[in-house]
Amino acid sequence: MSRSERVRFRDVRDVYRLIGECQDLGADPVEWRRTMLDGVCRLIDAPLGMGGEGQWVGPERRFQFIWGPMNVGPHDPKGLRWWSEHARDHLPEGNPLLKPLSHVRAQLVTRGREQLLEDRVWYRCPLCATVREALGFDQSVWSAYGVAGPDEVNVISLARKPGDRPFSARERRLLHIFHHELGPLVGARLARGRKDQSRPLSPRLRQTLDRLLEGDGEKQVARRLGLSLPTVHQYITELYRRYGVSSRAELMARWVRRGGGTSN
Repeated sequence: MSRSERVRFRDVRDVYRLIGECQDLGADPVEWRRTMLDGVCRLIDAPLGMGGEGQWVGPERRFQFIWGPMNVGPHDPKGLRWWSEHARDHLPEGNPLLKPLSHVRAQLVTRGREQLLEDRVWYRCPLCATVREALGFDQSVWSAYGVAGPDEVNVISLARKPGDRPFSARERRLLHIFHHELGPLVGARLARGRKDQSRPLSPRLRQTLDRLLEGDGEKQVARRLGLSLPTVHQYITELYRRYGVSSRAELMARWVRRGGGTSN
């Protein structure tokens, strides 16, 4: 392995710094994911990043979204609109890059586009033309981490523009290291996404959630935040609805690993 292909100490340092930033926002599945994508795009020098949760379905292991849309960004608002309106609903099941990824039987797999599909196949497929024209991207790297058994996965994909260099072995390895550390936190310190969580938490909802995860009851939350009890109850009801739980204990069990720590 050449010196240029080695993962450097500062790379690993930056990985753990980004993991910490994600955990600081871990109770909000939208905000931590945005922070993650922004950071990993900078870390690996990619202008576009996507990340979401899905599952492999059926014997053909077709990819199906559990929560979406997968976020695109942070550098291409036009691409974000296009992905949100079209690609998330129409491309994943027919994405030829996901099929070879799905058949690697490992908890974590990271592959460059050229490792998943030969150039002669990629440049003839409809997805390639659509992505190149609508998003203006071509080279990509994909990573899938099994978060709930072998079939439910957290996916991260990074992409570069046509004509840009492919992702190097070092960059693929760095994404693999990052996802290896991030993956076990999804569903524990990092909230998993749900379809009704497309909006980030308001500041008051986040403050209320943080107080609940610290162990405060409704009266304590109201006193600490200077709110009325009916308002706090309303916020808690909204949090339970957003996260699909029915009690504070369920909420804490969802985000706190082994009974210690909080969302911060």
